Amino acid sequence: MSTLCRLASTGLLLLGDIALPVSTRAQSRDSTSALSAAMSLPSAERAMKESARRIASHIYMFHPPLPYGPAPLPNEVLIEQTDGLVLVDAGKTRGAGQRIVALIHQISAKPLKAVIITHWHQDHVLGLGPIIETWPNISVITNEATDHAIRTDESYRSTPHSRDSTAARDSARAKALRQYATEYEPHLHDASLSPEERRGWADVVGVLNQRIADERGTYLVLPTIVFKDRYRLDDALAPVEAISIGPAHTDGDVAVFMPRQRTVAAGDIIVSPIPYGGSHVVEWPATLAKLKSLKPKLIVPGHGDLEMDTSFADLMIGALHEMQFKVQPFVAGTQLPDDSIMAHVDLSDARLRFAGQNRWLAYWFDQYFAANVVTAYAQLRKLVGK
Repeated sequence: MSTLCRLASTGLLLLGDIALPVSTRAQSRDSTSALSAAMSLPSAERAMKESARRIASHIYMFHPPLPYGPAPLPNEVLIEQTDGLVLVDAGKTRGAGQRIVALIHQISAKPLKAVIITHWHQDHVLGLGPIIETWPNISVITNEATDHAIRTDESYRSTPHSRDSTAARDSARAKALRQYATEYEPHLHDASLSPEERRGWADVVGVLNQRIADERGTYLVLPTIVFKDRYRLDDALAPVEAISIGPAHTDGDVAVFMPRQRTVAAGDIIVSPIPYGGSHVVEWPATLAKLKSLKPKLIVPGHGDLEMDTSFADLMIGALHEMQFKVQPFVAGTQLPDDSIMAHVDLSDARLRFAGQNRWLAYWFDQYFAANVVTAYAQLRKLVGK
């Protein structure tokens, strides 16, 4: 399994601004002690806690402290309508769902009436348990492609559907997370890394115990309302439109638009500062153009900071077009293995535009966005009948 896939399955999150002291291998720090120290950093729990921010009239963004690293926690959006509340996405674990419930209670006494899911990936779905337990009559809304994937994708095969059947998954997730921390532990000693890289790897290991706690009791809640093209929750104060905007990060991404506030929740169609990989790279620029056609003043990305205009979308469109242009010369010939096509396509200019001189961000550019080269190559070959 690729590094990207393994990291996505862990759901590990960056910790914050605390880094462990670093030493060389020659200094031979005890690995167990270093790992234990990283896992007990006091800011780990804080790093796993979303905060609420009012971004427009009747709209709140739930945002975890840091947006990058291996599968960080996503953003959620809460919309206050006249007769109740609408939530966009539900977090990745039971622990995240519990925190979302607490934030909603802090904001409004109105009942939650609906949750809209932007795409099928688990970090946007598996926090639904505590939400549905608190508001049993809510609608869980998504489009046909997302509903189909939630019900059929292999990643959900062993996911329980009730709180009283999670023991096996809880144990497996704890074991996997501890194993990943052991694999990452050597980075804590690597003196060749930059300060931001050392801090990043310490943060990744540091949230392990909180991640394990968050996973306990996580189960799958299925959608209850499925639409094809568009679903509207009308309201005088804050109307909401869920739109099947097009294939990009997945084959059925949903954008949630609040037209009165000119605000859009983009799901993982947009992730900053480093965009994620996707299954539909060739179509992605056109989907971003459709999102821009909504003329939003604010964009809430699936992960990352609030975007105050569409400039980051433009940056992504340019990088995706550049990638396809550089892949195109290799499409018609003999099929290349993944490693070879990655080696042939130089994305150093795009890496610099997204990551600057930050080596930690550059690492995640290579893990996340650069991996799209392989998908673009496969899609383009299919288009020409190869």
